[in-house]
Amino acid sequence: MLAGGLTLDEIPYWREGTLDKYTPWGDYVVVKFARWDFEKFPGAQDKLGTQMRAVGEVMSIGKNYKEALQKAIRSLEKGRYGLGFVKDFNERTLDDLLERLSEPSSERQFIMYEAIRKGADIELLHKKTHIKRWLSSR
Repeated sequence: MLAGGLTLDEIPYWREGTLDKYTPWGDYVVVKFARWDFEKFPGAQDKLGTQMRAVGEVMSIGKNYKEALQKAIRSLEKGRYGLGFVKDFNERTLDDLLERLSEPSSERQFIMYEAIRKGADIELLHKKTHIKRWLSSR
């Protein structure tokens, strides 16, 4: 409706009359997830650093972190439906996955998921990636 030219005070909202009076309520989680397309940058390595190469991001809302994260991954429009079975990461050894986690890449969350599935220690993942333990244990 906003894209069609309506303003917030013109859009009906069931709780307070119009959408300009919206206030968040209830329990929900919002996840923003960067969309990386290194194939759009000829010669670029899939290595994250100080130079931003994201081509956008997605945002999702869910009842909990897991639901919101899964929705965000599906929203990337890369034919992925979750963290598992991306590329050939599920076929790699735990040692290989841990080695790949040493350098930040656009696939880091997916590699970390497979490492956890293969029994990687959360504390070791935290030391290697500096990603908070809470996110690794969800």
